[in-house]
Order: sequence, then C-alpha cells, then structure tokens
Amino acid sequence: MRSVICCHARNVAAGRQNTTFSRREMRGIEYAMDRRTFLFWMSSVPAFAVVAGAPATASGETLRIAAASSFADAAEDLGAAFARSTGIKTIINAASSSTLARQIANGAAADVFLSANRDWADWLADKGRLDADSLQVFAGNQLVLAVPAGRSIQAAGLEDSLKALKGGWIATGDPEHVPLGQYARDALIGEGVWDKVRSRLIPTDNARAALRLVASGHVAAGIVYASDARAADLEIAFVFPPADPPIAYVAGLVSSAPAGPRFLAFLASDAGTFVLCRHGLTLPESRPC
Repeated sequence: MRSVICCHARNVAAGRQNTTFSRREMRGIEYAMDRRTFLFWMSSVPAFAVVAGAPATASGETLRIAAASSFADAAEDLGAAFARSTGIKTIINAASSSTLARQIANGAAADVFLSANRDWADWLADKGRLDADSLQVFAGNQLVLAVPAGRSIQAAGLEDSLKALKGGWIATGDPEHVPLGQYARDALIGEGVWDKVRSRLIPTDNARAALRLVASGHVAAGIVYASDARAADLEIAFVFPPADPPIAYVAGLVSSAPAGPRFLAFLASDAGTFVLCRHGLTLPESRPC
C-alpha cells in the first residue's frame, strides 16, 4: 500500500520536472491518503452504521445528519444545541460533500444533508434522493492561504506570498470533486495564478485532510477555509476576495423524518446562527453575526 501511495503522490507532482517529495512531505501525504482509504471503505457501507446503536434521547427521536467535513465541528455543536432545545438527538456523519452525496445516492441512511456547495445537493436532488424544494443556504465562508503556526509570511499580495513559499507544496481539496478544491481553483484562476500554482497542489479528499497537512507542517501552505484556519491557529498569509458566486453551505432534506424541517428552521434561528458565527462562518445575505 505504501509504495502505491508514494507513486500516486509523485504523480501529483508530474507538472514539476525532476522533482521528488522529501521524506517529511511523503509522510504527510501518506497520512492524507490513509484518510482517503478510510473514506473509500466508509462509502461501501451504510453511512451511519458506526453509530447506529447510539442511545436516543428521552423523546425517542434521532436525526441523522450528513455534514461536509469543514462543517463537522459546527455540526456537532448545532446538534447539541438542537438536542437541548427539542430533545431530539443528532448523529453526525462528516466527510467530503462528494463522498456523502455518493453514499446517500447509493442508499446510505440520512435525514439531512449539509453540503459545502450547491452542486452536490442539486446532484442528489436530480437523482430523487433529496427534496429540491427544501434546499436553503444557511452559512458561508472565505478562502485563505494559510501556513503552519509560527511560520508567518511578510508579503504584500498573493503572488508575493506564493514566492515566499519558495516552491513548497500547497494542500487543498481535490478540484475534481471536493468543494474546497473547486473554490480554490476558481479563486486561483481569478487571481491569474492557476497555471503557476497547479503543479504544486496536493489534492486531498476533504477539507479537513488539507487542514491537517498544513497544521502538521507536512506542506508549506494550504488553501483552506478561513473558519478552519482560525480554529487550527494557523497563520493566515493571504485572504482571498469573496468568491463569486459566494462560498455557500446548503442544507436539504433527504428523508421525511419530522425532525428534519425543525432542524432546518433551527439553522436560521438565533440559537443556530449564534453557533455558526462562533465557528467563524458567515451568514447568508451579508447578515451580520
């Protein structure tokens, strides 16, 4: 398995001639790829099998929430607040939006889908696995170029920040299917540096895997969500301009569970938006926190 991972990692760098990864970089990439293997395994079984035996609250109801990995911590806190308010327990399954969407499309059990973009929610709706009329944007985020704690960069603008990395690797989500990577690709294209940077990108299967690579120092930097970077105490080298269209977290109903609409309403309530703001997320329609 390790030799396969190493070969895959070197293929990522195919755009750089005569370039190999250092042993430290390889350890970090293996770490991220191990997570990918785990998610692949998870996609082959029902999404909530690991926690299906968890006890319900006094109300007897349990709401199963499939949440984008970058939203995992906020989802846990929202679930706890929702349970205190309603007596309904929540079970959170966190992974890349694309992984969750495929799981649900293949029959995995879920009641609510919290996606890091609209595309995967629409994809499920087109397959008849999500109620399109229930879709709502409930939060937003921003992209940053972040470096490990203690490695601050003194630079003016994105290009100077990239030069300061001295050719180091940059982690972000896989642009082929991970919302973070798709947002990052669009942002780099908008800044006119995509062709200069693309060969230095380490694509990961979800936003948290990219964050771990940066926090551990296995890569020089990462293009990650601002909320994640601040939660991990990373140094922020550059803040990308607001995306157009904006980065949007979208919620939708997967099942007819009565608790589903109540949870969507809770997301927009004062208690729900308080949790969102506490986790560094933005609110729809430029509403202040």
